[in-house]
Amino acid sequence: MNTEDSRSVSLQRLLSLCASDIMPRRTSCRDSHDVLPVAVAVNDSPSSPLTKKLTHNKPADPNDQHPQPVVPRFRRRTQLCIAFIALAFVLVIARSAVQTIVGNSVLKLETFSLAAGDGSSLLVEATGVLDLIHLPVSCSITEASLDVMHGGGVVGRLEVGRISLDRGGAVPITIAGPMAVPLGLGPLQALSAAVVQESELELDVAGWVDVHVPLLGHFRQLSLVKRLHLRGAGGLDPLINSFELQPNQGNGTVALSMAVRIRNPSSFQLLSIGVLDFSILTSDGTAFAKVSTVGPVSMRRGVTSLSLTGHLAVPDEESDAFRAVLHDYVSGRSSTGLTAVITAASEPLFDAALSSLRLNTSLPGRPGGAHFFDEIAMSLDVPQALTGLVTSKLVNPWGDAVVHASAACRVSNPFNVSASVQAISIGIVYGGSKVGSVTMPWLDPPLALAAFSRRPSDRAFPIVLRAPATTLNTLLLELLAKGAVTVGLDISLDLRVGVVGRGTGSVMQIAYAEPEVAVRASLGGGGTASAASAVAGATSTAVQKGVASPAARLLENRIRSEQGGGDTYSYGGWLG
Repeated sequence: MNTEDSRSVSLQRLLSLCASDIMPRRTSCRDSHDVLPVAVAVNDSPSSPLTKKLTHNKPADPNDQHPQPVVPRFRRRTQLCIAFIALAFVLVIARSAVQTIVGNSVLKLETFSLAAGDGSSLLVEATGVLDLIHLPVSCSITEASLDVMHGGGVVGRLEVGRISLDRGGAVPITIAGPMAVPLGLGPLQALSAAVVQESELELDVAGWVDVHVPLLGHFRQLSLVKRLHLRGAGGLDPLINSFELQPNQGNGTVALSMAVRIRNPSSFQLLSIGVLDFSILTSDGTAFAKVSTVGPVSMRRGVTSLSLTGHLAVPDEESDAFRAVLHDYVSGRSSTGLTAVITAASEPLFDAALSSLRLNTSLPGRPGGAHFFDEIAMSLDVPQALTGLVTSKLVNPWGDAVVHASAACRVSNPFNVSASVQAISIGIVYGGSKVGSVTMPWLDPPLALAAFSRRPSDRAFPIVLRAPATTLNTLLLELLAKGAVTVGLDISLDLRVGVVGRGTGSVMQIAYAEPEVAVRASLGGGGTASAASAVAGATSTAVQKGVASPAARLLENRIRSEQGGGDTYSYGGWLG
């Protein structure tokens, strides 16, 4: 082998050794010698610096005439390992630091919105503030998977995308993404009940987040566990602003419309709930109305107005439970202690979450009250009635006097629905005392009233005035003097609404009071003078027959002495 060949072989070995230091070793023996031949002309002097350098890592050869000292081959590998260990140590320390920052952060949510998703998930959008320590670089959460829990149960798993953390501090954030709801809907129902009915509630959030830090890279699967304190709606404070009967739909039911106001001061919003169905209950739990919202609704923060339509649903055998509600309504008073029960929602998940929730509410009275009778025209011969009072007083000084009359009424229908009066019971109140009544337990035919109508009745009703003679005397004398008197009416009606006549509509038993109703009466021939003559004649007859007391005889003398004066109000003390 000449000098040039030996240099070429030495260089090939050098390159092979260098390649073995920086490249993975091949497992094939053939591959381990697969080195491209290289011819390099160098000085053949063994003492040449280049020769020493080229043979630095050359293995010892017993046949070599110029052996070189053996140098460890793992020096470069050791340096690489040290660098790798140092980098890994830095990354471990950095991950621990980032985990500490995430763990010590404080999450405060202002709003938490839930919207209908694909039937098995809800769309979540929450806004709030994440408090972190100040960071030297801008970081971000690239991905997160969080279990939302309430009362120890998992409401759903929330998948979140990128959230910028900026350089730390108080960072406004928006957490948005789909929340898959497990098949067991108990925790979702419990959360919904707490959101609607409680003033405060807690949510637990647990899962992992991926955080990106510039220069250091991604830190994956960092643990995140937080407890959130949120505001609830406190019952929503529902108020029925209006309650109106509507024209009959031809199915024998009484249609109605309602306007309801709800107030939501909570952190939560329930969006795209769909159409909600309600059952309205009296204080004893009797359902008297079934209504649904007009179109899909949402429960946003603040005040929301809902329009509802439906029908009355009061079985005849349970009408007594509804009577008190109607009494307050037609009297213009608010009826409290009512309950609105959510019976269904058109969105499946909200249907499962909200069904059976109970909301306390009240029904305001009809503005100004509902007036069925606003004037009574009483057919009564007042002079003859006064004569009867004197006779009754003389014959039975301690008993009640009785006067029979008849009356036609001006009747009104305050509702936007046709109705017919099936039965009437009216108590007449004068001077704070009951003085008479009208009782018609069965009207045949019924008194038909069109929607919002007002007209005279088509018949007269019998009236019985029964009270102490002094009270009736005062009432009749006021009629003589003024031509009219104001009385109060305690009214009880059987009102069939939805149809005119007997029909098949619902019968409502309405009891209420009308404090001021005008009563007019005919005075009979002769007016006041006839009344005076009639009273005097009756008293004289009683004295002649011996049925009058000494007080009655004195009364006769007073009547005759004052008969010429014609002072109407002087009669006021006669029967006392």
